[in-house]
Amino acid sequence: SVRVQAKVQLFFTYRNMREPELLEKAIREAIALGKQSEDKKQLVHALNARGWTLSYPPRVDLDSSLYYINEAKKLAESIQYGDGLAEAFYELGYHYSYFRSEFEDSVDHYYKKAIELYSENDAEINRVIDSYKKLAIYHNRVGNVEKALSYVDTAEPYREDPHIMNVRAIN
Repeated sequence: SVRVQAKVQLFFTYRNMREPELLEKAIREAIALGKQSEDKKQLVHALNARGWTLSYPPRVDLDSSLYYINEAKKLAESIQYGDGLAEAFYELGYHYSYFRSEFEDSVDHYYKKAIELYSENDAEINRVIDSYKKLAIYHNRVGNVEKALSYVDTAEPYREDPHIMNVRAIN
């Protein structure tokens, strides 16, 4: 489990360094190690991370992305791992936001589920803020300015992150 966690952390380091080959290697190793580990929580994170990499440019493969995220969601549900489930809902919201207004209800549903689960854990407040921010940005992008601003207003209690207010500035 520590080795899986280390590989997942390596994955995030390579992502930030914009090293796609190293990122791919780290996430594949994290998934392989996670499948061997008794503690499946890190496997949930690795599967979610894999889904994210496939729904993020330049390697967009939305079908594969959805597969990995749904695998993470099923595993998180089966082991009753709330943080991993919240992460899967967050990634599903992100995934469906690629489709513009075609899946607006899905985007709202998944991000709201993530917010609900993240809100149960005070340590995840940054993910709550980020979920509201992603909802606001998504709705602003598809032209639903009123809804975007409503998410900014809802997130206003979380003003510790100034990025949430950027959507208001855009409008």
